[in-house]
Amino acid sequence: MPVSESIAETVASLPLPLYRRLDRGKEKVTAHPLYSILHDMPNPEMTSFTFREVLMTQLLLWGNAYAQIVRGKGGQVLELWPLSPVFVN
Repeated sequence: MPVSESIAETVASLPLPLYRRLDRGKEKVTAHPLYSILHDMPNPEMTSFTFREVLMTQLLLWGNAYAQIVRGKGGQVLELWPLSPVFVN
């Protein structure tokens, strides 16, 4: 297994808590519109693990990682899709 693959899998498997800022610190939240997108399924074809693994692999190999944000009519985030750094300038 290449080192980049091992690192990407390890990072993708780490917990990904979502926090809300408070006047005196922060608190973990699960009842937030972004929670299921970041924690479960960022898009209909990928799990959170796969999405994060792809982004981390791109970061390690190309130095950058990008995601397309698909928004609803009200501006809410509906999906996240990895974009190849090769096609971003």
